[in-house]
Amino acid sequence: MKDMELMKQVGFDKYFHTDSWEEANKLFFNQLAPKYDRLNDVISLGQQQEYRDAAISSLNLKQGMRVLDVCTGSGDMAIYMSQRCKGLHIDAVDVAEEMLSLAKDKVNQLELKNISFYEASALELPFEDNTFDAIMMCFGLRNLKDISLGLKEMYRVLKPGGIFTTLDLGKPEGKWQRILYQIYYERLMPWLGEVFFHRNEYNSFAYLSISNRYFPDSKEIMHMMFREDFKNIYDRHYMLGGVAQQIGKK
Repeated sequence: MKDMELMKQVGFDKYFHTDSWEEANKLFFNQLAPKYDRLNDVISLGQQQEYRDAAISSLNLKQGMRVLDVCTGSGDMAIYMSQRCKGLHIDAVDVAEEMLSLAKDKVNQLELKNISFYEASALELPFEDNTFDAIMMCFGLRNLKDISLGLKEMYRVLKPGGIFTTLDLGKPEGKWQRILYQIYYERLMPWLGEVFFHRNEYNSFAYLSISNRYFPDSKEIMHMMFREDFKNIYDRHYMLGGVAQQIGKK
């Protein structure tokens, strides 16, 4: 079973005493919460703001829209969207309560009143059909036990004509891009994680590169979106293909 093999390869079976991929992933992100934002800056070489802004632009946000941020983590994407377009109502969901606590603290400090948080799974969203004008998912699709079911759920709660986009690690196609990706994500990052960021605890940098071996590439994800009835599907690539975005409409 792919989930069990991945749990062994990334080390979840040693650090988190559960046979459930969903529970192990939740425990992982709860543990990671205090370091999450700092680690993202390191992994992205400080470029995450640039490609996140580009990803948000694809949603064509307008005042009065209702937007869903799935797997919100520490809430950065919800906050970016709120600041970029005034007058949105944003709902943000995540399974990790420690991440949600961090996100709520940020929103309270910024005194933002238009973001609501829910502890919920992307595979069982607590919303009615045809609720949202736009849906964002940033580095969350890889964590789902069933990607097709997650896409089906997001299609269900999206309004007709609404836009869905997902942003995650990519799989560079060019020879030199692949070499640079392997050096950076599969060698340098796990070493930095072990030496500087995760001494005597689980190494999140290793998880990122190992889990990407099991994660579909951009073409596969677009094909999965097509099977779930999304249309006008296309993709974008950032950091020499190290980060990929897929966009589709209902």
